[in-house]
Amino acid sequence: MSDFSMVVYFVGSYMMVLLLYIDDVILTGSSNILLEKLVKYLGSSFEMKQLGDFHYFLGLEAVRTSDAIKLTQQKYTVEILSKAKMIECNPCSTPVSKGPRLSVDNGILLTDVSEYRIIVGMLQYLCLTRPDICFGVNYVSQFMHDPTDLHMKLVKRILRYLKGIIGYGITLRKGDVNTLTASSDSEKNSNSQANLIGWS
Repeated sequence: MSDFSMVVYFVGSYMMVLLLYIDDVILTGSSNILLEKLVKYLGSSFEMKQLGDFHYFLGLEAVRTSDAIKLTQQKYTVEILSKAKMIECNPCSTPVSKGPRLSVDNGILLTDVSEYRIIVGMLQYLCLTRPDICFGVNYVSQFMHDPTDLHMKLVKRILRYLKGIIGYGITLRKGDVNTLTASSDSEKNSNSQANLIGWS
């Protein structure tokens, strides 16, 4: 009702979901027959090409197993590190360091704020598959209007953390669609990864 890029269609006990971004489409559903009919109908109305199973879409990478789909943004993470010239940086174990929180008044204003804003914007999109960096990214987002050198150090800390765990993501497992369980290991950051159960 409120998402212009996603259409959900119900017929009887079956459901189809179509996600559209410009000229890229992801289509899924609970009936292969209905999906084939919809693809045939769309093909008669628009010039389109089927690319097979979902593997890559808007920076999201999907790796399938028999009972799960793992969503990562590995390529996108490497792109962020390259843009920040930190592809060779040393990794760290946490996205935020201990100590007092910074305010807007701490540090020396950056002469060029564009790099800060671009990297933080890219990190916001990375939060789709990396819930473990959400706090840190929200923290550095508070300084977008007037970032300082100290705020940039906070951003670089997040990037160093990502360097150590580039391939991590979210695993969606098959299960009861009426039950959703989420867990995150915040004690062992080297193994920090959210697992969601309820995908079908």
